[in-house]
Formats: sequence, structure tokens, C-alpha cells
Amino acid sequence: MMSRFTGTFLRVLPGLTEEELYWRLKFTFGALHHVLLTLNKQDSTRSHPGKRLDGEELVQRLVAFAAAGIKAPASH
Repeated sequence: MMSRFTGTFLRVLPGLTEEELYWRLKFTFGALHHVLLTLNKQDSTRSHPGKRLDGEELVQRLVAFAAAGIKAPASH
């Protein structure tokens, strides 16, 4: 499915190579997978200093993290 979006991502992020985009998306999906995998585990949705995040807050934090990582300037 992601191959359908690669061209669009590269068009709006012209400084990235296809390889760099691949790794950024892989890390993003890894973060998403981790959150979904640990969501029901004890303390997995606690933020410092102990406030429990609701689903909407969790999604907002993940989206902000992913967007920043994908849009970051190319490192090489």
C-alpha cells in the first residue's frame, strides 16, 4: 500500500531520497506498532509524572512525532 503513496511523499518532501523516506516510514510504523502492542499493558499510557493519556492524546502525540520525523531535513 505504501508504494502508492511514495511518489506523493517524495513530491512534497523534495529533499528526501526514496531510501530515506523508506526508513522514516519504517521507524514511524515501528512506533505505531509499539504503541498498539503495549497499549493495554500496565503503565503503557502513563506520561511523566504519572498522568494517564487517553486515546486521543496518544494519537495526537504519535502523529506529531511521526510528522516531525518524516518532515525533518535530510541528514545527508
